Formats: sequence, structure tokens, C-alpha cells
Amino acid sequence: MNDFYKAIDETTVWMGNLIYQGCETLVKEIEDVSVEIEVALDFYLEPVIDWLGEVEGIISDTSRPFVQTVTPALQDHPNCVGCNHYHGEAYGGNVLVCAMHPYGVEESNICPDWESVWRNDSQ
Repeated sequence: MNDFYKAIDETTVWMGNLIYQGCETLVKEIEDVSVEIEVALDFYLEPVIDWLGEVEGIISDTSRPFVQTVTPALQDHPNCVGCNHYHGEAYGGNVLVCAMHPYGVEESNICPDWESVWRNDSQ
């Protein structure tokens, strides 16, 4: 009976080693395939990502006049509506209106630095 248990123990150890080696081989194969997939995806997706970046720039440039016209009115800067210099981003809870007038024009209703965001044919 003692030999029987010894044989079972040896068989269990042998099977454990065999399974371990198989798992190591499988993990190595999966790593190799995943690297190949990553390289292939990079190759095929990089042009798409570049194109999407270009499209984003085109959309941003195209929508800029609309955003520059609507956003200042929504943020209580009516003097800045349609101004090419309007920035309107918040930093630390404070809106930077533009570089010339960080807090907006408050002295008068007319900004001396206002330039139209709507381009005419001569620009």
C-alpha cells in the first residue's frame, strides 16, 4: 500500500510539472501573439488616428467662429462676442477672457483690441 501512495505522489508531481511547463509555453505563446497583434494594430490604426487628429483640427477651425461668438455671451462677456482674441478657458476657477484683458473689458462697452473672428476674403 505504501508503494501505491508513493506511485500516486510521483505521478502527481510528474503531472504537476507537465502542466506547469505547458502553462509556461502557453503564456509565452500568448505573449508573442499579443506583441504581433499590437504591432499590427499600430500599423493599421496609426493612419486612422492621424486622420482623426486632422479632422478634429478642421472641425475646431471651422467651428471656432461659432464658439467665439456664442461662448462669451454665455459667460457674461458680451464685449467679447465674436472676438478673435477670446480665450474663455477656466484656470483654477478663474476664466481667462483673453491675453489683453484677462478678466474682460469692464471700463466701457467697447474693447480697443477687439478683432472679428469671422474672416473676410482679404485675410
